[in-house]
Amino acid sequence: SEVGEKKINNKYNIIYSKISFGKISFSLIFKILKKNKNYDYIYINGFFDIYTIVSLMFIKKKIYLSPRGQVMEDNIIRKNFIIKKIFIKLVSRLDYKINYIFNSKIEENKSKTFLKNISSSKILQNSASIKKFNARDNIFAKKIKKKKKIILTISRLSRRKNIDLILQAAKFLERKKEFVFHIYGPDFGEKEKLKKIIHENNSKNIKIYNAINFTSIS
Repeated sequence: SEVGEKKINNKYNIIYSKISFGKISFSLIFKILKKNKNYDYIYINGFFDIYTIVSLMFIKKKIYLSPRGQVMEDNIIRKNFIIKKIFIKLVSRLDYKINYIFNSKIEENKSKTFLKNISSSKILQNSASIKKFNARDNIFAKKIKKKKKIILTISRLSRRKNIDLILQAAKFLERKKEFVFHIYGPDFGEKEKLKKIIHENNSKNIKIYNAINFTSIS
């Protein structure tokens, strides 16, 4: 079901739909098919998703598709290789409708191992990679007024995000008593497991919070 709408400016809104991890939302598919005619451009973030196939099959517009590294060779062969190959074949049949957006030349080159018929692509770098800079040795040693340094993570709490590595880092740095870890994000089946690890580690320097609601974003 639709859980909210936030106006960004006079030109467009963002509509938030509630979906369950690992399940197909038919209401979201219906919204995609019904409301796409209201927009001039369609942008899809991610690749291996039923909503990608639905959009490509039924939307009669050019679609901007950012695979986010999902079709790089290493990620393809890591697991579910056969299923991913079949998915790629389906998407490739609709390649004439796709403008691919890659975050780097490396991503583009490593994606072409399996995406062999790319007709249109652009590189849109992440902001962190646009400008090079020389880091000083003491870049993280700058003194601040607060006694504790807060390390913030905003991410969905799912297995593929490897949040447990942050818990390991928190445990390692706990003895320094100057680092505090705050994690914000929706639960995708990992929250209780992460809380259990925190309890077993007896970590006092890490807290997990609920996801930031869109109405809280200014």
